[in-house]
Amino acid sequence: MRSHRVLGRVRRWVPLVLFFGLGFAWLLSSPPGSGPDENSHFIKTVGVGRGDLTGDDIPAGTPQPDFAPAQWELVDNLGGVFHNPGDLPAPNVCNAFQPTMPFDCAQPPAVSGTIAQRSVHGHYLPVAYVVPGFLTLGSSSTHRAMLLGRLGFLLENTALVAIAIAALAGARTRLSSSSAGLLVLSATPLLLYQSGTLAPNATETLSLVAFVCALVASARLESRRWWWIAAIVGSFAAWTRDLGFPCLLLFLPAVGIAIPGSVHWARSRLRGRDAIAVGLLAVSGAGSVLWQLILKESPHPRWHGFTQLWSDLGLVPRMGLDSIGLLGWLDVPMDSFLESAWAVAWIVCLVALLVRASRRQRLAAAYLGLAYVVLNLALISGFREQGFADQPRYALSLLIVLAILVAEGDRGTGTTWWFRVCCAIAAAGHFSTLIQMAHRQANGLGTPIDFAHVAWAPSGGWTLVVTLMVLVSVAVAFLPGQRLPASGPADASAPYN
Repeated sequence: MRSHRVLGRVRRWVPLVLFFGLGFAWLLSSPPGSGPDENSHFIKTVGVGRGDLTGDDIPAGTPQPDFAPAQWELVDNLGGVFHNPGDLPAPNVCNAFQPTMPFDCAQPPAVSGTIAQRSVHGHYLPVAYVVPGFLTLGSSSTHRAMLLGRLGFLLENTALVAIAIAALAGARTRLSSSSAGLLVLSATPLLLYQSGTLAPNATETLSLVAFVCALVASARLESRRWWWIAAIVGSFAAWTRDLGFPCLLLFLPAVGIAIPGSVHWARSRLRGRDAIAVGLLAVSGAGSVLWQLILKESPHPRWHGFTQLWSDLGLVPRMGLDSIGLLGWLDVPMDSFLESAWAVAWIVCLVALLVRASRRQRLAAAYLGLAYVVLNLALISGFREQGFADQPRYALSLLIVLAILVAEGDRGTGTTWWFRVCCAIAAAGHFSTLIQMAHRQANGLGTPIDFAHVAWAPSGGWTLVVTLMVLVSVAVAFLPGQRLPASGPADASAPYN
């Protein structure tokens, strides 16, 4: 019996190890600055690590070479000038938005003293940068600082995934085949790519996921400990990126709808010392909102009539697909067949769960689905007004939370074949995106893969890194599932045994 318990605990943490492994493969195989806006995040990370949270203000109207003149005012408002060590210049990414061109970019030389560098994220919320910035201290080269900064983000993100797993395990969640498959497919290549590069979007997404899981565990177990963990993680999420606190407020009613008794439990915590947790979350949220109102400008959607609204609505499904695997500088989609297989499998899992879900879970899913559409419409309109393209990565947390709230209460059958199918699709999808991006950086897409003759190679060489990609992807295919007894559909509101 004891050996079974130990084995169960080991199996529980396998997904965490694979998450870190996939993120680490991205960390090693991505050239410096090749992540979305990574140069800008690098400058801010190094600055925050040295105590400068925002940088100096940029005078209005200052030309920004990477942006159109119509965007200069916004970028100047958002950005900051950081005075960082001269031996850590921001990397040059000459093949950005050119997938057929390999990473064959001459890098700026190190200089003595300090250098002034502009980050368009200077006025963004700073907390996600603290650990990565601290790890860059003492770095004597851009390459080393970039790897350590990425490692800092990956460690943060892995810790948040650990909290989410511990919360669901603590609530005695036993996943069915469809539930487990849905959660495996919710860890998309885009999310893992961002987790292994300098991208606070992933930290925002995963902190929101950890917050929801902790809140679920708090309600299911009536646990003060998980109540406080939810408050602490939620406070962290509020300071990660623009949508952190708004999404916290969005997810609270979703949990209240999906989890029976959660509202009553929350009300009971508003008395005594546990009310301090609510105050902590409220103060953190208010502080993050105040920071943004004073220091930065956010997209402002505008109404352009029903014709434009209908056109924008047609873009939302495409954005859902892009949130699976649009990589590079968000310009290289994953293989179209695997993208379709991934999306179809995710939808099949969701539909299967909704068919046997409780009315509360269906209402929560409908609420989050509607919120996903509305949020994306607002983002499409707001970014268009500012002259920027759509950003499918920003709303990914809504899809993952929807999956969690539908999956965690499922009481389906114990069959495992469908779970194996989902794992196989996930393994193929992750490996395909990793090897495609390696091909892009080493040789350029459109040419044969030849890792013996490359324009750029990661630390340790391509043989070592590709071996890691293969091992981690194969491990995803054989991800252990839970052995559940066969049973008929049950009310998701029934208590745990």
